[in-house]
Amino acid sequence: MRIGVPREIKVHEYRVGLVPAGVRELTGSGHEVLVESGAGLGIGVDDAQYRTAGAAISASAAESTPELISATIRRLDQWKRRAMMSNSAAVR
Repeated sequence: MRIGVPREIKVHEYRVGLVPAGVRELTGSGHEVLVESGAGLGIGVDDAQYRTAGAAISASAAESTPELISATIRRLDQWKRRAMMSNSAAVR
């Protein structure tokens, strides 16, 4: 499977969907991992570390065509709080 890891675009957001150890596990199991250049900089991981772990580095997310994307999302409790504040149905 081809797995893509995009760079975070939200301001003051530094998480990344996959760290080099995860890349090593996935590539060791036969998967291909594509990491957008600079994806790990916010957590102190550079492209060379991802490359050493077995990932291919892409210049942009649009350049790759993954079958699965590993990305970060907001915590569920933040979604619940927002839904309750807007009187929407919340996940309980």
